[in-house]
Amino acid sequence: CYMKCEGFALMNNKELGKNLKRLREDKGLSQKELADKLNYTRQNLSKWERGIAFPFDEETIGKLAKILGVSKKELLIKSPRKISKFTR
Repeated sequence: CYMKCEGFALMNNKELGKNLKRLREDKGLSQKELADKLNYTRQNLSKWERGIAFPFDEETIGKLAKILGVSKKELLIKSPRKISKFTR
């Protein structure tokens, strides 16, 4: 089930985790490197990437987006292309 936000679908935890992992790898960062930048443990980051948990506080989301070089929207919201592809 997806929540809607300004006409876009928010990703569920599994999708957020996959997106986070892709963005982290695109930046060439290990889980430990990204976790250290956020003052979290590698285990926390692993849980996020596996969709077990995800940080929903504004500060952490903002830091993640900044470190990964994307907007918060790009980090959290499915693109319209993905939505149409997914819902067909």
